[in-house]
Amino acid sequence: MRILYTIIYLIVLIFLLPFEFLKRPPSIRLRWIKEKFGAIRPEIVRQRAFSLQPDPQAPTSIWIHAVSVGETLAARGIVERLRQEFPQRPIIFSTMTDTGQQTAKRQFEGITVVYMPFDIGFILRRLFRRLDVALFITVETEFWPNTFYICKRLSIPLIVVNARISERSFKGYKKIRFFMKDILASVRTFCAGSPYDAERLKALGVPEERIQITGNLKFDMAPPEPLNLTFKNDLNRCIIVIGSTHPGEEELILQALNNLIRSGKIYIILAPRHPQRFKEVEEILRSRGIRYIKRSEISSKIIDFETSNLMLLDTLGELSSFYSIADIAIVGGSFVPVGGHNLLEPAYWSKPVICGRYMDNFPLAEEFFSEGGALMVEPEEIEEVVSELLDYPQKRADLGKKAKEIYERNKGALERTISIIRQYL
Repeated sequence: MRILYTIIYLIVLIFLLPFEFLKRPPSIRLRWIKEKFGAIRPEIVRQRAFSLQPDPQAPTSIWIHAVSVGETLAARGIVERLRQEFPQRPIIFSTMTDTGQQTAKRQFEGITVVYMPFDIGFILRRLFRRLDVALFITVETEFWPNTFYICKRLSIPLIVVNARISERSFKGYKKIRFFMKDILASVRTFCAGSPYDAERLKALGVPEERIQITGNLKFDMAPPEPLNLTFKNDLNRCIIVIGSTHPGEEELILQALNNLIRSGKIYIILAPRHPQRFKEVEEILRSRGIRYIKRSEISSKIIDFETSNLMLLDTLGELSSFYSIADIAIVGGSFVPVGGHNLLEPAYWSKPVICGRYMDNFPLAEEFFSEGGALMVEPEEIEEVVSELLDYPQKRADLGKKAKEIYERNKGALERTISIIRQYL
């Protein structure tokens, strides 16, 4: 099956490679194509890896792989702890997306940040040997057959941290369980994000002794520093932060809040999930006649909320900080069938959270709902629920307090995960 997978992978790659190359900015195309084919620049890793006579006493390296921004931020604690405990070991951090690269470079100064090479056996085998990889860590659900196989063949311990299997993914994996079982057999330890994920891994054929329930690393994600901004809000409008929205959600939520916007009771900070949609969302705001400003165009440290009704958060990495000034947080990806996004960022700041019914990708959503740490509402209920929270500040405070309690209770995933990683080093 792995040979068949490789053949299909190569055929698809031939057709998609030109598109993937050209869609990237010219400034990064050459680096992208080199790193995807395993040509990691020697000066950014270490001379030992590319030397004809490597020093056998030199420390081996640790490779950490994350898909994009969310997984990169989840891995931040692991990177920092490994740097502290094993300062002699070089760390290589790879991502799949350009935004993941930007985030990793910003978060991990001094760490080698590269694009994950294509899942082709001979490329990976040669690269892992040259870089003398001693441990490969992948975040969440990055299951690449050839990568896993090469780690097994080279006796490189492979750990999946923050392992989570959504209901949708689980249904798909079950259909190819015979194939998935061989892939997952290459993993030494799964650090499951929740008991639900552990049960799904067992159902896919992973032996129970190779699964440890460590909790969700995102509970140990400390958001960026509080915003270094001053907000002029003379009309005392309540601030609604709408985060991680997807196509269809902006129009849906803005329509629901239309009366409150027109009345001047609220000010909205809107953060689309994907940067490529910023212009699309701008068109939506123009078509609705909403006065807005763009975060990227604000150079002053003072933001005047009286000159507009909405701020379009068209920057990366600031959403969790902006939740700190919210009176109410609305989490996107949940009013359309995407699967929802992180409730923990607003919970960290003790903010009342509203989301839709589609929260399949967030394993602790039910805990938030059942304990009153978040409100699940239908689109037609948004205006009513927001209005009620605006009228009753104590209810907002109670919701935010409960969300914070859930956040605090579930911390500790980082320490449990590090204790497992430490065993392999």
